[in-house]
Amino acid sequence: MLEKAAKELALWDDPEYVASQARARLHFVFPGERQYIVVGNDEITNTGQQTKVSEQLPIGLPWYSRLIASITSTNVNR
Repeated sequence: MLEKAAKELALWDDPEYVASQARARLHFVFPGERQYIVVGNDEITNTGQQTKVSEQLPIGLPWYSRLIASITSTNVNR
Protein backbone atom coordinates (compact mmCIF):
# COMPACT_ATOMS: atom_id res chain seq x y z
CA MET A 1 0.00 0.00 0.00
CA LEU A 2 2.88 2.33 0.78
CA GLU A 3 4.43 1.58 -2.61
CA LYS A 4 1.19 2.49 -4.37
CA ALA A 5 1.05 5.85 -2.59
CA ALA A 6 4.71 6.51 -3.39
CA LYS A 7 4.12 5.75 -7.09
CA GLU A 8 1.14 8.10 -7.20
CA LEU A 9 3.11 10.83 -5.45
CA ALA A 10 5.92 10.41 -7.98
CA LEU A 11 3.42 10.90 -10.81
CA TRP A 12 2.54 14.33 -9.44
CA ASP A 13 6.16 15.42 -9.89
CA ASP A 14 5.73 15.14 -13.67
CA PRO A 15 4.42 18.45 -15.15
CA GLU A 16 2.76 16.64 -18.06
CA TYR A 17 0.82 14.41 -15.66
CA VAL A 18 -0.30 17.42 -13.65
CA ALA A 19 -1.45 19.17 -16.83
CA SER A 20 -3.36 16.07 -17.97
CA GLN A 21 -5.09 15.77 -14.59
CA ALA A 22 -6.00 19.47 -14.62
CA ARG A 23 -7.51 19.04 -18.08
CA ALA A 24 -9.45 15.91 -17.17
CA ARG A 25 -10.63 16.81 -13.68
CA LEU A 26 -10.96 20.59 -13.78
CA HIS A 27 -11.47 21.23 -17.53
CA PHE A 28 -8.43 23.53 -17.65
CA VAL A 29 -7.05 24.65 -21.00
CA PHE A 30 -3.85 26.38 -21.95
CA PRO A 31 -3.93 30.00 -23.17
CA GLY A 32 -5.06 30.19 -26.77
CA GLU A 33 -6.92 26.86 -26.67
CA ARG A 34 -10.66 26.33 -26.82
CA GLN A 35 -12.49 23.60 -25.03
CA TYR A 36 -15.81 22.14 -26.06
CA ILE A 37 -17.82 20.01 -23.69
CA VAL A 38 -20.44 17.80 -25.29
CA VAL A 39 -23.19 16.88 -22.88
CA GLY A 40 -25.51 13.97 -23.47
CA ASN A 41 -25.47 11.24 -26.01
CA ASP A 42 -29.11 11.35 -27.01
CA GLU A 43 -30.10 11.97 -30.59
CA ILE A 44 -32.28 15.04 -31.02
CA THR A 45 -35.52 14.21 -32.77
CA ASN A 46 -38.19 16.52 -34.07
CA THR A 47 -41.40 15.62 -32.24
CA GLY A 48 -43.56 18.26 -33.90
CA GLN A 49 -44.69 19.51 -30.49
CA GLN A 50 -42.31 22.44 -30.36
CA THR A 51 -43.76 25.76 -29.30
CA LYS A 52 -41.97 29.03 -28.97
CA VAL A 53 -41.08 29.79 -25.37
CA SER A 54 -41.52 33.50 -26.04
CA GLU A 55 -45.21 32.89 -26.76
CA GLN A 56 -45.69 31.23 -23.36
CA LEU A 57 -44.22 34.08 -21.27
CA PRO A 58 -46.43 36.81 -19.81
CA ILE A 59 -46.23 40.20 -21.51
CA GLY A 60 -45.00 43.10 -19.41
CA LEU A 61 -42.19 41.30 -17.59
CA PRO A 62 -38.79 43.00 -17.58
CA TRP A 63 -36.37 41.58 -20.15
CA TYR A 64 -34.24 39.87 -17.50
CA SER A 65 -37.25 38.08 -16.01
CA ARG A 66 -38.27 36.90 -19.47
CA LEU A 67 -34.71 35.70 -20.09
CA ILE A 68 -34.58 33.68 -16.87
CA ALA A 69 -38.06 32.27 -17.46
CA SER A 70 -37.12 31.21 -20.99
CA ILE A 71 -34.03 29.42 -19.72
CA THR A 72 -35.79 27.61 -16.89
CA SER A 73 -38.79 26.60 -19.00
CA THR A 74 -36.88 24.97 -21.89
CA ASN A 75 -36.56 21.19 -22.06
CA VAL A 76 -39.22 20.70 -19.41
CA ASN A 77 -40.49 17.54 -21.12
CA ARG A 78 -37.10 15.81 -21.15
